[in-house]
Amino acid sequence: MRAGSRRLPALLRLTTFERAATSTPRCRLRLHDNPDSRPLSAPPCSHPRGPQSGPRLPVWKNRCLRSWNNCAAGRLFGPCTDCLRRCEGQHVWPADKCGPKRKRLMTTQPDWDAIRDLSQRVLREGAPLVLTEDTRALLHRTADEVAIPDATSALQSDDGALALLRECSHRISEGSNRLMDALDRMYRHQDAGNYEDARKEMRDVLSVEVVPYYREAAQGQLDDMADTP
Repeated sequence: MRAGSRRLPALLRLTTFERAATSTPRCRLRLHDNPDSRPLSAPPCSHPRGPQSGPRLPVWKNRCLRSWNNCAAGRLFGPCTDCLRRCEGQHVWPADKCGPKRKRLMTTQPDWDAIRDLSQRVLREGAPLVLTEDTRALLHRTADEVAIPDATSALQSDDGALALLRECSHRISEGSNRLMDALDRMYRHQDAGNYEDARKEMRDVLSVEVVPYYREAAQGQLDDMADTP
């Protein structure tokens, strides 16, 4: 497929207004909800921004689209369209399925599909949390993967199990959002030849992240830039 010919899957097609924005050569696509996310070399828009310009994209959709673009460009591993479909349904990019490529294989590779599905049913749709043996095992395993200690104690009660599910979901979602946003900025810094700021993006992730998978992903990007200026 030729460069620039990638087509967005139907589930996240842009609205009429958004398509008009992408086709305007003097104004870059408005997919960005904060100044740090704008293209580094974006030219100024040829028209003032005002109420007539239409609403911004939701933050989650913005992130889904940026991550899909990076995935389709070959910067992420995994099935890009499947990950976009999950992002559309759950509003979080599944970084464990479509994460950053690196030179060496990662030693940590979780599979959070089951915990995401459980969180969707219980935390967003209001279904009861039924503590079957499989559910207990899933929560215990996930707690270990996201660095939550003493999951056994939490699983002694329904309230504790629900709180554990909520914290697991929070760490997975927050860590994915943090990593994907930082990766997007890192890629643009790299494209501009600014490797010092690219490295800073990953250092900033490491300064706050506790989930081992996200930490290894960020450290891997730093390692891959070790020989750059």
